[in-house]
Amino acid sequence: MAQMCRLPVHVTADIEDGYSDDPAEVAEFVAELMAADDIRSITAGIGLPVNALAHPAPTIDELGELGVRRVSSGSLPYRAAVDAAVNSVTALRDGKQVPGATPYSDIQARLIAFSQESSG
Repeated sequence: MAQMCRLPVHVTADIEDGYSDDPAEVAEFVAELMAADDIRSITAGIGLPVNALAHPAPTIDELGELGVRRVSSGSLPYRAAVDAAVNSVTALRDGKQVPGATPYSDIQARLIAFSQESSG
């Protein structure tokens, strides 16, 4: 019977005798764990594919070299959008030049193209 294994760095994975034949079962570790030695230690010792959250560093290629098999965006797109929104309104409030942005007509065209691709 599978059991929950809790590892020292808050890594959790469902395992049965250290082996999983379900590709959906992956070890996931906390977002703050980005030290190369820690990642390498986990990927070498857990016996399951490791999923990492995308960060500016290490890069996806570097994560792969450390043994990570899947990289997720997690909340990165949301957090980047919040940062962009705050930076834009802060610049506007402070009377500074606002950052550039994709023209509305281009965004509309992207949405239309995506809708057509998705429905066809």
